[in-house]
Amino acid sequence: MNKSGQSKPDGPKVLLITPFSPFAAQFGGQQRSALLYQALQDVAEVDVVMVRSGTRYALQHSPEDGILSDIEWRALPLGICKYRPLAIVTRDVERTTKRRLKDYDIVVSRYLNPISKLAIPRSIPTLVDLDDIGYRYIDQAKISLQVLLGRAKAILHKFLAEQAMRRFSAFLFVSPLDRMRYAWLPGWELPNIPYDSPTTPHFGSTGTTLLFVGSLWYPPNRAGAERFLARCWPSIRAAEPDARLVLAGAAPEADRQRWSAIDGVTAPGFVEDLATTYRDATFTVAPIYFGGGTNIKIVESFAYGRACVTTKCAGQGLTDAFAVSGALVMAEEDDAYTQVCIRLLRDRELRERMARAGHRVISKHYSRDRFRRTVYEAVETLMGGSRDPKPIVH
Repeated sequence: MNKSGQSKPDGPKVLLITPFSPFAAQFGGQQRSALLYQALQDVAEVDVVMVRSGTRYALQHSPEDGILSDIEWRALPLGICKYRPLAIVTRDVERTTKRRLKDYDIVVSRYLNPISKLAIPRSIPTLVDLDDIGYRYIDQAKISLQVLLGRAKAILHKFLAEQAMRRFSAFLFVSPLDRMRYAWLPGWELPNIPYDSPTTPHFGSTGTTLLFVGSLWYPPNRAGAERFLARCWPSIRAAEPDARLVLAGAAPEADRQRWSAIDGVTAPGFVEDLATTYRDATFTVAPIYFGGGTNIKIVESFAYGRACVTTKCAGQGLTDAFAVSGALVMAEEDDAYTQVCIRLLRDRELRERMARAGHRVISKHYSRDRFRRTVYEAVETLMGGSRDPKPIVH
């Protein structure tokens, strides 16, 4: 039985393992989970189980309709046993889904970690979404003991991950860069796409408001916002006293109050009406210096008709089409980042030209139809089927 209550007793059955609910869409991890779930529903009955790391082992009943169980396993320091199957996880998944793993036609997982906790029979095809696989653990702009420890941690985790990958059939990669890094693995490129975007974006960008959109409890986003406020914002305000900065995204109340105390800055928290928030912005900033995956905030900005100033770390995961479009500005040094922001505040024609160029790339390479068809091709290839996917209903 799927979330809509429609049973497919004779059709293929998919087990979707995810650390994030596919029935919410408040941040990028949930949005990609939701898009993957919706695409899988086109070809199969989908059972959803949440599996995530924590401080203790716990099997919980999820209050969300459609999630059969919420399993938390105890993570150990340094990633010890991170990708090792746990018999108790396999047992609890089979008990709550009322199916043995061997009864599924395919097992699909958001991220490598959750599916690694299951002892899946080799005869069952598996598809793993390698979102965030190239995660950088720290801003590596300057050499320090912390940076060296971050690099050592990344090397260790990469080794452990590559050993675990050998257990699974195929993979989804969020960017050409990740696909190139793991060219030895079978799989498909599946970029992150905007979850909701306007049919007709508004390209007119008046005013002097810079916008940062993202979950500000997430370390790369929070650190990027802090660095921008400390190293760029004072100079931007000195050059353009009317400039405003909106930090839109969930964050601890203490941080929001501290940021809002800075001249010209507001931090409203999670924003329900993104369309209005983007419409009121002159352009967006994404000063991200570590992390992984495709920074959906960049793609979303262009979908809403706004230019974006970002960094090499954040922009490197985007399709090569951006490199030749003239849409994306990547500035690594703080002074360069500041000067680009000042220039865009003063040059409406330039920022709107960038926004239109970026939107053309989004429309061609980051559409929901392309996302859905890639998932369909991957699943059908692994299951050996030949059905046509359902038409999309907008």
